Amino acid sequence: MFKRICWSSVWSILAVIALGCGANPGAWSIDQIQNELKAKIPAENVTLTLKSVGQYEGTAVGKADNKKTYKLTVKQDASNGTLSWTAESPDGDTVTGSFSEVSKF
Repeated sequence: MFKRICWSSVWSILAVIALGCGANPGAWSIDQIQNELKAKIPAENVTLTLKSVGQYEGTAVGKADNKKTYKLTVKQDASNGTLSWTAESPDGDTVTGSFSEVSKF
């Protein structure tokens, strides 16, 4: 039984590491941010421009039935392992979201 518990724990730890545990959204590249936002919003296209360290602005074009262009504002904080974003539609609707580091070892 002890061996089973130990191997179970080892496999769990390896699975967490393989899934990207500790990936810091505050340190993501602009390409990775765009890809993550594309999936989250969801959008056909996301384009960001660096405004200052950890601050981006850009647009997202909605998918299929929603071809609205959203104004994006993104803030990264590498020290806290976070990334937050706001998408504003032409109608004034606002959607916010964030990503944070899963865990730190």
